[in-house]
Amino acid sequence: MHKIFTLLLLLLIVHTLKAQKDFFVLKKHNQTIETFFEDSHITFQFNNGDWITGVITKIQNDSFYFKQEIIHYYAMGTDTQYYSGYKLALKDIHAVPRQNFSYNYSGNDIHLTYGNQKFIYVKNGLIFKLLGGGYLALNLFNHLTENDPPFVKKNIAPLSIAAAVYLVGVILHKSYKPVLVLGKKYHLEYMNMHNN
Repeated sequence: MHKIFTLLLLLLIVHTLKAQKDFFVLKKHNQTIETFFEDSHITFQFNNGDWITGVITKIQNDSFYFKQEIIHYYAMGTDTQYYSGYKLALKDIHAVPRQNFSYNYSGNDIHLTYGNQKFIYVKNGLIFKLLGGGYLALNLFNHLTENDPPFVKKNIAPLSIAAAVYLVGVILHKSYKPVLVLGKKYHLEYMNMHNN
């Protein structure tokens, strides 16, 4: 009985090892950000700038098979179209959206939206622009209603602070992108589980 149990356990282990499938990972330098398996949903940008979304159907040898998904939104509901048969190489991918970004179609184009991002309005600089711009407008309004010239030496400090806060917002807005462009910092790495 012990030999039969050992044989069954060995067969189960061999079957499990054979069932492992290839996958690829999105990395920032050496840190894994996201992992993609067969049946994973993925949205990405081609090298020519076009965006596409759909499901990975097979991963093999630095390439993957892909089923495109297009969802059309109507007043009475939605309609989903699928187009199969794409075989793409990982090098065909130029960029992917940051995690937790959502997307929607308008015509044939994908538009990224902030979705479920934490502190997004701090990261993209909007809060700093609103605070700096609001403080600047309030100071200018107060000085002008009191017939106090706003750009004299005693009034420059608050205006400079407001302008600096606004400038921080502009810099954050320019530097924060909703997409991760593949290259030196981010890359996709193929993981071969078969070691053939």
